[in-house]
Amino acid sequence: MPESSDSGIRHVDGVMIIEPPNELLDRLEISNVGDAWLEAVAAERPKRVVINFDGVRFFGSEAIGLVLRIAKRVREYGGEVKLCSMGKMVREIFEVCHLVPTLFQAYDSTADAIASFED
Repeated sequence: MPESSDSGIRHVDGVMIIEPPNELLDRLEISNVGDAWLEAVAAERPKRVVINFDGVRFFGSEAIGLVLRIAKRVREYGGEVKLCSMGKMVREIFEVCHLVPTLFQAYDSTADAIASFED
C-alpha cells in the first residue's frame, strides 16, 4: 500500500513518487515545496524517483529549476528520475527547454514510469 504525506511525496514499490500541486508558480510555494522534496531526497537517497504531473496545469521556470536540482541530487546517489502524466502544456514546456527526451524520459502514467525502471 502506498505511503503518503502532506509534502506531495508517496512511495510505491520502493519508488519515491513526487506529486507537484496543480500550479507551481509562487516563489515562496516553490521554495517551501522544494525544500521538503530536497530534504526527503537527501534523507532517503532514493535510486528511483518519479515526478507525477497528473493534474498540473502550469509549471513555471523556477519549478523546472527545482526538478533539475532534484534530478542532480538523485543522480549523485546513482539514481534516476522519470516524469509522467504530463499534460500538453507541461510537456511542451519540458520539450521547448529540451529536457524531454534529452535529460528525462516521460511516460503516460505512474505505473508505466515505475515499470520502466530496471531492477
